[in-house]
Amino acid sequence: MNKLLLKDWYVICRKEEIEENKILLKYVFDQEIIIWKKKERIMAWENLCIHRGSRLSLGSINNGILKCAYHGWEYNQDAQCVKIPSQPDIKIPKKACVKSYKVIEKMNMVWINLSKEVNDFVNIKEFNESNFNHVASGPYIMNASAPRAIENFLDVAHFPFVHENHLGVKDKPMIDDYDVVSSNKGIHASNVKVFQPNPDGTNKSGEVIYDYHVHSPFVASLGKDVSKNERFVLVFYVTPISETESMIYTLTLMNFGKLDDKIVRDYQDFITAQDVPIVESQRPELLPMDLQEELSIRSDKISIAYRRYLKKMNISFGVS
Repeated sequence: MNKLLLKDWYVICRKEEIEENKILLKYVFDQEIIIWKKKERIMAWENLCIHRGSRLSLGSINNGILKCAYHGWEYNQDAQCVKIPSQPDIKIPKKACVKSYKVIEKMNMVWINLSKEVNDFVNIKEFNESNFNHVASGPYIMNASAPRAIENFLDVAHFPFVHENHLGVKDKPMIDDYDVVSSNKGIHASNVKVFQPNPDGTNKSGEVIYDYHVHSPFVASLGKDVSKNERFVLVFYVTPISETESMIYTLTLMNFGKLDDKIVRDYQDFITAQDVPIVESQRPELLPMDLQEELSIRSDKISIAYRRYLKKMNISFGVS
């Protein structure tokens, strides 16, 4: 496991997935994590009671106290044990606590960090612009490595085939050359053109020009300018469950029209459902770093740049 990856922030859930007095179980980098809340405070803990290693996800929550199902040990919101029923008079040692993780909430999503050393939060420019509305979608589970999932998101040439009559059409699959710039901060691709049947909701087909960004190993985004002052952005977050299984969330941002949460999520559900069987079918499961292992062409420029970016950062998780 790359320590660099653990320093990044990962989406673990949408805020509405967490219900009062209920324990939400998630998996991140092969670790079991429980999420729960008391009013507006959100806790993320290792799914392990310090006493005899039972899963705290089997427990219960009452009045801001989480009780282990095995021996009834009780933990407060600071992850500290405050009650041991079998020895009620014992002075509870400080080490009687659960491992907890840092969480932050933004854009109706909850991010987790598994490291003591924390990288900066990936801050998409449109996050800070008050005229942008946003809708979070997911989770989507994909039996594929995180790099495979990201590379598929960056791949525009599959639009006419996997997303026919939605993001592309088969009789106009041509992808013109586009610009790619790589740096230590990520990747930026511009002037990525694709013909789409209904790019702006007016039922008029036409060419769309996208820009793509890789912000960190497992966070990417695409954007398009609908008009001079109108912009659409889709951010794609991949949280590794394991090296060959991923949990995906998306964030749609627009500064025009009205975003209907259900319509946006239904559309993302539909598009992602088309991608899943394709990406899950890819072999090898881990993304090849040797560019000679597969045959690449001009339209794969951003994919090639992504693989080189991972290699430069010495990422070994999810790649071969």
